[in-house]
Amino acid sequence: MRNDPQLAKLERDNPHVLDMGCGASSEALAFRFSTMRRTSVYIDGFNLYYSTLKSTGFKWLDLKSLCQKVLRPENDINCIKYFTADVSPKPSDPDVHIRQQVFFRALRAHIPELEIIKGQFSSHIVTKKLYPPINGQRHATVLETNAHWPTPKCRTL
Repeated sequence: MRNDPQLAKLERDNPHVLDMGCGASSEALAFRFSTMRRTSVYIDGFNLYYSTLKSTGFKWLDLKSLCQKVLRPENDINCIKYFTADVSPKPSDPDVHIRQQVFFRALRAHIPELEIIKGQFSSHIVTKKLYPPINGQRHATVLETNAHWPTPKCRTL
C-alpha cells in the first residue's frame, strides 16, 4: 500500500507508467509521465520504398530506429503500423516476393510494436501529360501502380 495518495492514483490511472522505485516521489513520477508522449507511427511502405530506397543499394531499413531518430526523445512509440502490399514476381526479378517476406519476418522479429497492414497493388495504363513536351509529344502512356489498404482501426485512449 502506498503512503502517497497522488502516486497511488497516478499508478492506478496509468498502468503503463513504470514505478520509479522506493523513495520516488509523486512529483518525479508525474514529471516523467507528463513529459513522455505515447506515439503511434503510420508508415506508407509503398511510398517509403519508391521515394527513398529503390534507387539506392539499401534495401533493409530499421523502421523503429528511423522513427526514433525523426521523433523527439519524449515520444514513446507504442505502435508502428506499416502499410504495404505483397509484391508479385516479375520476369526481371523473380525473387522479389521472397525478399519482401524475409524483410517482413525480420521487421516482426526486431520490432514487437510493429503491425504490418497489407492491402493490394493495382496497376493500370493511363495517359499522362508530359511537361515539358518531348519532341512535340504532349502526352505519354504509362503504367500507374497504386497501393490500396483497409482503413486502420485506431485504439482510443
